Amino acid sequence: MVTMEKGDFQSTHTKSFQGLVKELIVKDHRLLFFIIEPVIYFVRSFKKKSQKTPRHEIDYALKIINL
Repeated sequence: MVTMEKGDFQSTHTKSFQGLVKELIVKDHRLLFFIIEPVIYFVRSFKKKSQKTPRHEIDYALKIINL
């Protein structure tokens, strides 16, 4: 099994959405997060079943940021 621990960073990357919301992509798993220095806030994770991130997931993350 190839993992980040062994140096596999090809299967892991991030994607930016509107505002501070970002998505950490690890194979077919997604973690929505945002950074307000010096803290990283993980909002929610889910297993992605399509190419497009569900709009309600992004909206939820934006709601959390604005609390």
